[in-house]
Amino acid sequence: MIDFHPNRPIKIRSAGQRVAANSLSVSPLVVGIDASNLRGGGGVTHLAELLLAANPAAHGVDSVVI
Repeated sequence: MIDFHPNRPIKIRSAGQRVAANSLSVSPLVVGIDASNLRGGGGVTHLAELLLAANPAAHGVDSVVI
């Protein structure tokens, strides 16, 4: 799930920040992960370690919704 506004054109910057084409404001970048089939154990550990290694904030991601 990514915050998307169909009536506003979106540009992607190299830092991962999205800016509306007709605006100077920066909108937050939200990443959604569907983990509804994970019950525990290895899958949850893998997801946690993946997010730690990826460091989303360093790539312009404001929040991750799981």
